[in-house]
Amino acid sequence: MSSTQTESETMQTRDAWTYLAMSNEAVEALRDELVSAVPDEWERIDDSHISILPGFNLPAQEMPLVIHILESVREHYAETEIPVNGVECFHELDEDEPSFVVKLDMEIDLEAVRAEQEGVIETYGGSLKYDPVEPHVTLFKAGDGGDEHEPLSDAQRSELSEAIDNVDVPETLTVESVEAETF
Repeated sequence: MSSTQTESETMQTRDAWTYLAMSNEAVEALRDELVSAVPDEWERIDDSHISILPGFNLPAQEMPLVIHILESVREHYAETEIPVNGVECFHELDEDEPSFVVKLDMEIDLEAVRAEQEGVIETYGGSLKYDPVEPHVTLFKAGDGGDEHEPLSDAQRSELSEAIDNVDVPETLTVESVEAETF
């Protein structure tokens, strides 16, 4: 601890996340096609990304260096075309639990890069806040996993299901950059 830092300053942590920023043009068109079938109260998510690590915390003084290290995987993913498996809801529209996300299911294995990034975070005294999720690009959502969600009516489920079945889904999306940032 330097003479100018107090003990409480060295104990402060910051939260951050890492993600692949995706090309947005095709995703915007897809959102525009689906918007009329999505409940009005759901939020349109305009930043197209695939979370690598959706949340972690670190001692504040380590954050700049760790972000630099975590972003170093960008050469591996830059301009990569990632296959799109289709549009789906979470939870599925025919499940008993309420659906609260419309997303693009993406075909990419992030296990190795996640393990590498988790190792860096642990080395610098950090820990994960949220467990990684299956690779996807969120299009619309009614909240997060811990929130209470109202079930869709039969009419809403039917309309959303039909829109998803008829939407023009891109075959791939392009990674524009790899990012790590605080929140």
